[in-house]
Amino acid sequence: MSPAWAQTPITAEVTRGCAPFTVELDSVGEVGLVYLILYNNLQDTSRDLSFTYTEPGTDSIMVVIQRLDEPYFIPVIIEPAIPPEFEVFTCANNEVRVELVNPLYDEYRYVFDAQDTLESTNPSQPQEYTFSGVGTYSITVEGSFTGAAQNCPVATTTLTTRDALTAPQFSSLIALSDTELQVEGVLAENTEHRLEVGLSSQSFTNDQAINQSGPLNAAFSVPASPFHCVQLVASDACSGQEARSEILCTASVIAGASQGFNSIQLASEAIANANYTVTKNGATLLNSETLPPFVGDASVECNEPYDYQVQITHPGGGVSYSLISSVVGLAPSSPTALTAPIVSVSGSAVDLSWGAPSEGSVATHYIYRNTGLIDSTAGTALSYTDLAANADQAPVCYAITYQDVCEGFSNPSDSACSIFLQQGATTGNVFTVEWTAYVGDSVSSYQVLVTDPDGMSLGTFDAGLNTEALIDLGTSLPEEVQVVVRAQLVDGSTQVFSNVITVSFTSNFGLPNAFTPDGDDLNDVFALKGNFLAQGLLEVYNRWGEQVFRTEEAHLGQGWDGSFANQPAPTGIYSYYVRVQDINGNIIERRGRVFLLREE
Repeated sequence: MSPAWAQTPITAEVTRGCAPFTVELDSVGEVGLVYLILYNNLQDTSRDLSFTYTEPGTDSIMVVIQRLDEPYFIPVIIEPAIPPEFEVFTCANNEVRVELVNPLYDEYRYVFDAQDTLESTNPSQPQEYTFSGVGTYSITVEGSFTGAAQNCPVATTTLTTRDALTAPQFSSLIALSDTELQVEGVLAENTEHRLEVGLSSQSFTNDQAINQSGPLNAAFSVPASPFHCVQLVASDACSGQEARSEILCTASVIAGASQGFNSIQLASEAIANANYTVTKNGATLLNSETLPPFVGDASVECNEPYDYQVQITHPGGGVSYSLISSVVGLAPSSPTALTAPIVSVSGSAVDLSWGAPSEGSVATHYIYRNTGLIDSTAGTALSYTDLAANADQAPVCYAITYQDVCEGFSNPSDSACSIFLQQGATTGNVFTVEWTAYVGDSVSSYQVLVTDPDGMSLGTFDAGLNTEALIDLGTSLPEEVQVVVRAQLVDGSTQVFSNVITVSFTSNFGLPNAFTPDGDDLNDVFALKGNFLAQGLLEVYNRWGEQVFRTEEAHLGQGWDGSFANQPAPTGIYSYYVRVQDINGNIIERRGRVFLLREE
């Protein structure tokens, strides 16, 4: 039977390492040994005793020897090539502390400035080392696995030692919200820091670690509060000693708007030797060594935005900034009411006009008719036409109010009412009209304007300040006329009008029942008397039925002078027939008797 070692004549001294890892096999067998080796999970067949693995993983190298009955296997572990991850903290007296982060290896070697080496098989145990003096040094950390090749990558860092702990420096503290702060400052290199937060400089209830060094500009979530106090703290990782920054505090700012005045409520920690600056839209509103609980700002304009903020300059030079409180200014008082509008009827509509307010700017006008809102117009409009007023049925009254650009509402203006015109009695060519007085501005006089259907003037009648008039247009009239009242206002340049009415005249005529053709110019002719006649036929007959007179121009006043056959007709009763047509085409016929009287 062969010796035991002869059963495995090919072996490997080191079977674990970091990629790339080369396995070196050693043949201790007999001379002329015939063998075959399968590497890389039996994929690569070779007679070489050396093989390099480039990727992490595991393998079982199979060795086949001719004289052996069965092959045998050599297990191999190829680890990822990961440099050690570690943090270095500088402490007072040139001391440093090295802490591993997520240790992977079984053993570590620490080389300090290529001079001193420390070895450790306890990765969780930080290593401390003291350099000879203040200076810049290197620290190298190498990891390895037990019994494995020393081929894993190393990590190196440089640092500057110090003889004392350095306190962090604050430059600014900015409130981003009630629950978030932005901190700006400078932190020492390779030092543990934390942020302490509280509602006063005497009580810090919230600590947050800061995992960075050098310039600091970061936001932190904090407990909800209108203002906070904060402090940066540096810790010596070796001794536990601490160094603190200046305490910075923010302020609470609440701005409110009232008529012509903004009120700003303020609150903060009382800080000795600090300077408080209240700003308005970025400009200084107040500068003081103490923060008052209240600041008033009377220099505001309506509808303008205002931003208020408190800036605190602390004794050590750090500056804090409160949240910005924004408010929109309000008008100093209610807007002035407008004067009464001018109201004038125009056809079937009513035209309104009014003046702008004595001060301020109008955003929207609101038009009221008989106390009910009917419409609104833009602030630049100074007139309005009401198409649904029914001003020909009754007086229509209006008032105007408005909302200014500061969202204030004025009181309604005084009312103004249209003139409402109506026809009174009509007798022949004479008629009366009456109207309601204009309400609004004062009236200096009223005039009644009469026109024919074509718009030609038939006369203007001055009524003074009366609200009725008797109109006599004479005899030459159309069948109907149109009438409107015009009011002259006291300003001398403004006129308003009433509704227009139509006055119609009824056709009528008459004949005397007796006449005396004696030449005294009194009732000498038997003739029609009437108006609005277009044609007229008059025939007169004696008792025997003879026609003694006939004319087709009776409507023009032509009549019978009491003669027949160029001789005076005798006294007696005569019958007549009249047929007239008025200007509207209506035909009227009448028969009757007339007494011709002659004095003997």
